[in-house]
Amino acid sequence: MEDRLVLPLERVRRPVPSRMACALTRGQDLLDAETPRRMMDGRRHRTLDTWENRVVLSLLTQCAQRLRWLRTRLRRPAFEPVLAELEAALVRARRPARALGDLPPLQGPVDRATMVLLRRPPYRAAFEALAALGRAAVVSLRAPGLDAPLDSVPALYQSWATLRVIARVLFHAASYGWDVWQQRLVRALRGEAVVELLRDNQSVLELRRGEVTARIIPERRYHHAGSLQCLTEFEQRPDLSIERTEAEGVSVWLLDPKYKLDADDEGATRPLKSDVDKMHAYRDAIRGTNGVRAVRFAGVLYPGESVWWGDEIAALGAHPERRAALESDLDRMLGIAMA
Repeated sequence: MEDRLVLPLERVRRPVPSRMACALTRGQDLLDAETPRRMMDGRRHRTLDTWENRVVLSLLTQCAQRLRWLRTRLRRPAFEPVLAELEAALVRARRPARALGDLPPLQGPVDRATMVLLRRPPYRAAFEALAALGRAAVVSLRAPGLDAPLDSVPALYQSWATLRVIARVLFHAASYGWDVWQQRLVRALRGEAVVELLRDNQSVLELRRGEVTARIIPERRYHHAGSLQCLTEFEQRPDLSIERTEAEGVSVWLLDPKYKLDADDEGATRPLKSDVDKMHAYRDAIRGTNGVRAVRFAGVLYPGESVWWGDEIAALGAHPERRAALESDLDRMLGIAMA
């Protein structure tokens, strides 16, 4: 690709007459009243830094990242010939594009189809391949329980239930007027999107609506200090907290996924009494700085039937095969939390 450059005056060999008046109007760029510091040179200068070349480079980079991702997961000998063939094909594809290695990467999505991309077959092929690669994005969940034996089902259930709640919050956010302000739930790692529930007492998702803030915090720790205080001797640590902060103070909605249930002789299921008692303890112990109860709702998520004790305490049925029932119960809770 060729382009014209704005150069220091001493390097200009072919001034562009139509741009001379413009050069003289930039007061901060003049040596004196009649001499500009820089001018456009009419000579054509070759450059590789074009949008189309960045598309090609981005495609090659993402193919290399995706291939490395495949190699870390396809470790059986039967896959080795296929992986070797793909790596050799990538080397051949990168050879003609060696000169593009110094270009800056693309920023943002590839959503601009120029005439060069559409009319020149090599560029069009790269553009279409990059779009197809984006549609086939790899998303993975990073959770310790995924690599552990099946006796870690309670930990997996906690992660699943927590993600279902977050998904429902995001589903309703726009309709209630909330904007996503900050998130630490999804990050890019070696060509894939990694979902990870960080349990560091910080929010993984923050929403804002005007001056009102809502934060979602896995395993939030409540103790004697801070804007929210715990009245008990030991800290309280619910599995998931939704904290809404506004001028009047902080309101809290708490959820505890528990892969436990109690059953009677007739097969009816119900939550464990100890889990429900803990919800009462959360509600009574967590207070604002003014000593007023901060918890508006505390509920157990468990693989049984939903039970409500008023609007503040509940055991919500959260079975992976009965998601509609869970969403209905969450909508009842979020209708107050997000209104």
